[in-house]
Amino acid sequence: MNKSKELRWKRLGITEEHHSKNVASINLNLENEGIYGDKQEDQRPGIQYSDSGRQNDLFANLRILQLHHLQYEHSYKTSNETRLFISNLVVDYFLGDWRENARCFSGWEGMTREECRKELEWQDPLREGLVAITVSQDQENLKKVCTYLDEDLFFDEGSWDRTKDDNTCFIVLAKYISDKSLDHCQELVERLEKSRRKRPKLFIAVLKAIAEHDKARIRATMSDYMKQYVKVELDKDVSIIVSIDGSILWNLAVMQSGELEPLDQDLMDLIITQESLGLKP
Repeated sequence: MNKSKELRWKRLGITEEHHSKNVASINLNLENEGIYGDKQEDQRPGIQYSDSGRQNDLFANLRILQLHHLQYEHSYKTSNETRLFISNLVVDYFLGDWRENARCFSGWEGMTREECRKELEWQDPLREGLVAITVSQDQENLKKVCTYLDEDLFFDEGSWDRTKDDNTCFIVLAKYISDKSLDHCQELVERLEKSRRKRPKLFIAVLKAIAEHDKARIRATMSDYMKQYVKVELDKDVSIIVSIDGSILWNLAVMQSGELEPLDQDLMDLIITQESLGLKP
């Protein structure tokens, strides 16, 4: 069989066992999806906390997007409704009114917006949400989410061992979206370029190419980024196989510069795109 015509999960060498386990292990309660205990009267069996409920739904729905991308047969709901749900939920997670008097998993009640900013996870929800926002080419929600990001945010390693420089990458990305330029954050850009770790250096190289609308350089730097992902981060036995940041960067580049020449298939197979989700004819 022509390898390019195989289902994507098979082409990537994902086992039948992991295929089945990945589908079955998604922690999603469709009855209560999007329903959170933001107020005292909302606290009833099955209703999730304000913060962790939204976090759980973002992660579960990212995994559903991945099911569509990998071409699994059972995907719970359509890729279109999934990406729209995530795009709106991540805006609500960071900017919603529930943060004015938050009831959180930690047991805290009545948290203010300022306290939420100091205490609640931001790295995982942000990255999960940006996959859907960028693949949707949703400029409005992208701008909204980016208003939350600034240098005062606490260091959050998230679930994937992010470093301080990884956190800074998204601060710079947000400043680029807000200012439509990297000119006002050159100090941060230079810090990332001098990072001792490859991932942030490669990230900022892609972002600089995006900012300059240089399609050839976008493709070259994205190829470098994804090759490093395959070499260092890719693990076919964990729940997330695709490159989250690679998907964000690729789709952001498409938003800013239009269609790009695809990378080699083995790299594109790890990037969620409109094409891979069946959102384009």
